[in-house]
Amino acid sequence: TSRHGSEISMFDVELAFIEDQHDVMDVVEESLRYTLKETKKEAADDLDMLGIDLKVPEEDFPRIKFEEARRILKEEYDHEPDDPEDLDTKGEELLGEHFMEKGHPAIFVVGYPGEKFYYMEAREGDEYQSRRFDFIYKGLELASGGQREHDMDRLMAAVEDEGIDPEDISFYLESFKHGMPPHGGYGLGIDRLVKQVAELENVKEGILFPRTPDRLTP
Repeated sequence: TSRHGSEISMFDVELAFIEDQHDVMDVVEESLRYTLKETKKEAADDLDMLGIDLKVPEEDFPRIKFEEARRILKEEYDHEPDDPEDLDTKGEELLGEHFMEKGHPAIFVVGYPGEKFYYMEAREGDEYQSRRFDFIYKGLELASGGQREHDMDRLMAAVEDEGIDPEDISFYLESFKHGMPPHGGYGLGIDRLVKQVAELENVKEGILFPRTPDRLTP
């Protein structure tokens, strides 16, 4: 698709001893703002050649609940994603449009249903259902992440609820037996970031030699 390549280049960040998912989002926000500032400075001639006026958002990135995102899509655009536990591509584009009109090119969507990923922390009584988030920049999801479950008992209960054989993920579960600090992280698609910064129609336009199912070289 215009958002996917056959290969992916990703910036992966893992953090330990965090308070909650907002600590992870703080890193996403700070790193993107720094990246845009440096790109604007170091690639000024290239951006000028492309006719791009790269804006660096100075205000805090809005953090909206999943339910609020669904409400905006329904009330403002009469759009309802088919999956009640997630957003779709069109929904992300519309949310981007909605917030860009308000001067916010970058937003977080938080509080997805807890059962979506068994390894994400989700506790009864949380303000949000789970401690997962998606990061949307100019209408395209650039990153996903959150606070992962670190308690062995709760993790095993979630594994059981999902019907997963613990033996199949024993390599993952083993470390939790020795104690795991509150932790989280995220992965950010580098090619998608290039696409949005360079205002490209297709992510593959920003890859020198994009591989496809039919071509491996050059």
